[in-house]
Amino acid sequence: MGDAAKSSPPAFLSDAATKLDLFIAEAIARAIVQLIIETSDRSIAIGVHGAWGAGKSSILAMVEAILESRQDVLCISFNCWLSSASEEAGTALVESIAVGLTNKLGHQAEAAETAQSVQGCIARLKLSNVSCGNAPHASTLPIEGRGLSQEIRELRKALAALIGEAGIARLVVLIDDLDYCQPKAAAETLEAVRLLAVLDKVAFIIGADAQALENAVGASFPDAPAGGSAKPYSRAYLEKLLQASFRIPPLGAAETEVYAALLLLGAELGETSDAFAKLRALGRTALSRPWDAAIDFDAAPGASIERRGQIVAMAQDIAPALAAGTKGNPRQIKRFLNALTLRLRVAAERGYGGAIDPARLAKLMLAEQFLPASLFASIVESIANSPKGLCPELALIEASASAGVASSWTDRDPVLADWTRRPEVIRWAAIKPALGDVPMKPYLYLLEDRNDAPAPTPPPFVETAAQASVDQPAPIAGFREGEGSLLALAILAPVVGVASGLLGALFRLSLEQADHWRNGLIAWAHGHSLSGFLFLIATCAASVAFAAWLVRKYAPYASGSGIPHVEAVLNGDLPQAPFRLIPVKFLGGLFAIGSGLALGREGPSVQMGASIAHLVGKIFRRGWPDNRVLFAAGAGAGLATAFGAPIAGAIFVLEELVKRFEPRIAIAALGAAAAAISTARLLLGGAPDFSVPTLAYAGAETRPLYFALGAIAGLAAILYNRTLLGTMAAAERFSASSLRPRAPLLGALIAALAWFDFALGAATGLTIGFAALISNWLPSEKRATPEGRAGTPVELRAALIGAAVGMLAWFAPDLVGGGDQITQRTLAGTGMIAILPMVFLLRLGLGAASYAAGAPGGLFAPMLVLGAQLGLFFGEACKLAFPNLDIQPEGFAIVGMAALFTGIVRAPLTGIVLVCEMTASVALLLPMLGACFLAMLVPTLLRDAPIYDSLRELTLRRGQPSGKNAGNLVVK
Repeated sequence: MGDAAKSSPPAFLSDAATKLDLFIAEAIARAIVQLIIETSDRSIAIGVHGAWGAGKSSILAMVEAILESRQDVLCISFNCWLSSASEEAGTALVESIAVGLTNKLGHQAEAAETAQSVQGCIARLKLSNVSCGNAPHASTLPIEGRGLSQEIRELRKALAALIGEAGIARLVVLIDDLDYCQPKAAAETLEAVRLLAVLDKVAFIIGADAQALENAVGASFPDAPAGGSAKPYSRAYLEKLLQASFRIPPLGAAETEVYAALLLLGAELGETSDAFAKLRALGRTALSRPWDAAIDFDAAPGASIERRGQIVAMAQDIAPALAAGTKGNPRQIKRFLNALTLRLRVAAERGYGGAIDPARLAKLMLAEQFLPASLFASIVESIANSPKGLCPELALIEASASAGVASSWTDRDPVLADWTRRPEVIRWAAIKPALGDVPMKPYLYLLEDRNDAPAPTPPPFVETAAQASVDQPAPIAGFREGEGSLLALAILAPVVGVASGLLGALFRLSLEQADHWRNGLIAWAHGHSLSGFLFLIATCAASVAFAAWLVRKYAPYASGSGIPHVEAVLNGDLPQAPFRLIPVKFLGGLFAIGSGLALGREGPSVQMGASIAHLVGKIFRRGWPDNRVLFAAGAGAGLATAFGAPIAGAIFVLEELVKRFEPRIAIAALGAAAAAISTARLLLGGAPDFSVPTLAYAGAETRPLYFALGAIAGLAAILYNRTLLGTMAAAERFSASSLRPRAPLLGALIAALAWFDFALGAATGLTIGFAALISNWLPSEKRATPEGRAGTPVELRAALIGAAVGMLAWFAPDLVGGGDQITQRTLAGTGMIAILPMVFLLRLGLGAASYAAGAPGGLFAPMLVLGAQLGLFFGEACKLAFPNLDIQPEGFAIVGMAALFTGIVRAPLTGIVLVCEMTASVALLLPMLGACFLAMLVPTLLRDAPIYDSLRELTLRRGQPSGKNAGNLVVK
């Protein structure tokens, strides 16, 4: 493009509802009008559905514009979002219809009495303070001595008379923005439509998102009977109300190309010009075949502008990525083009507009908005650090995309190889023009202020000595490009390790003290009979509820292990949580695990270590690529501290968190783990976590038994994963429903428990009452489900689980908590074979229930407990079955720990090294390898997903926290 083109940005595009069609909205509007006319004088309700920005308001505006020429049709527009703020929405809709009809009649004397009758009905409805939308639920309320149902019949009769006196063939009511209202207002409007839709000659057209309407109906009628249909009541309600519905389809790549080109050309020529009318006609012809909407803009003589070819070429190039990124949403397409326009104008005002190519800026913005954050940040960092402002990695990706095949360099660079395997990256890289072979530094000053993007090096024409000394790290002589960053990571990784090791050690010491306090409380409670029993349960319930409240209110991503969130952040799928996660994770984990939940210390330690690393990276002003490396290293340092296993911590980073070997991450992980364990041992000592007897190397005759243990561990891993996920799903269903329908069942449960044991029944009743009291204290919006129904608060769920743990602690105090003492006794071979299966199943269920409480806590330690018990039971059974073999049950317990961990997590190297470091035993390394081989093979063949993959998907499905917490996230 020439400089003239670059210096004159396109005009700004309004995204308000428009009567000017540039894609398929007019066709939909004409089809709706035709349906209205063909149905003659029958009543009809039509739904126009689509997501925000799909064009619903424009279609309603076009329907109104088409009907303006018909004298026998009266159109009345009603915006529920604007009208429902001051009064009941249903009454407001009726009044809007009455006013529109009255205005149509003017001052005709014969209609005055009818209009006065309608207004009288509306006034009486207002005085009753009951919207006509609520009529079905208030039909017995008196209104000046008359029944409400009679009043509505009078209203229908008066409106029908008013329509007849207006002399119109059709009354068309256009209802917009229904999906922007509160559920109550939306439901009231729908009820008013239902009550008035019986009137002849009336047509309602409702523009709203269908799912939002279903949610509004479901929230307003929570106790509606399901009936004989398998459909939810809300869906059946809408299907009965709306005789015809149409969902606006998203724009495809070809349609997006035509739409974007017409938007920009219309801004250049003026939407009312004859020249643009000719281009619109060409676009309409092209869109009659949307599967190949090829358009020849040169076929419109008299519509020539200097930049037409450039605009059309840019629209053609960016359309595939723009359609995919915006999901074909017209309003988002407009806003993307507006953002492009604004940035071009900023460049022009700052004096370097001639250095900006709009097509290249548009391509860079597509990457900024729609590609993985890690890829975009790497591109920005490469451009910023290059003296010429080039990005050679991007040039390679673009060359690979143009060729259609991966180049040989992808085998040498795993990061670039990963990018070229992503279809969205290849589609974007293929867009013309190319970016990798041209200087791009001027473009960096037009990008969003992304928290994860590095501060770019100012270009030579604006750089000053002060900026160079403040904004950029001083260059290090003798280092080629990229090595300075590696040296910075090598320096900062031990800093991260020291901080993570110190915090992790304090967390471990605090948990040990909490265990002492819990054991002391249990001993005290046994000395006070019933009151002690009730106090113990109430304390455990309150502690777990408090931990869940901390998470819900201040740091939702602190729930559970935290490792799935760390993985999602490293993959660029979720933002890093705010730094207040650290105190929430520390304090919440202390209360949750200290109260007896079967959760591990490693989850909080890993997530806190990652958060500390993120903080260190921000303090030292590292970009996201370096921050990502430190983030992973901090997580590994947290695991190393939690179990005194530095090598396992470093391997965990590569094997589980990033799932590939990256030299930069490996260097940082080793440095952070070494520094963390050195710091932690100053406070914790250097002894391994578990003391095991000296074990002999396994003989050849016993090795097949270890393979069998591995296969059993693989099946047990499937049981563990499904139990955990099933329990979490049940807990979510519990929270999504109201407690009120369960009241009789809960009462019966309390009575039954009291019959067998008064203390147990009293404790259960006290717990439920205490949890219900907490529920009433919570704000109503915190208890609402995504569907809008009042659900059970997470604190109640946590309190019930905490109470159950308190009851178990009363009867079996050694079975609650993280489980290190259980593992130690198991490794010493002191477990009785007869009770090992019962303890295994009890801890399995307790661990799943504990994780479902929503409090901070990890899974590693409970897994190791189960693996040790499984291995010891199998070893003892083999010793009985094969008395002639030299079998060491304690050795099977050690191997069982690694095998079950491998089956659940699918990180065999981490499991093997972790167990070896925790037990300081390598005598069984060979049997451990064989057992882990089968423990990983069995669930993989049976298509059982690794637990952290499943939990990460669950985290992503839940999305970002909503409400107050959503605005506090650091967006990458």
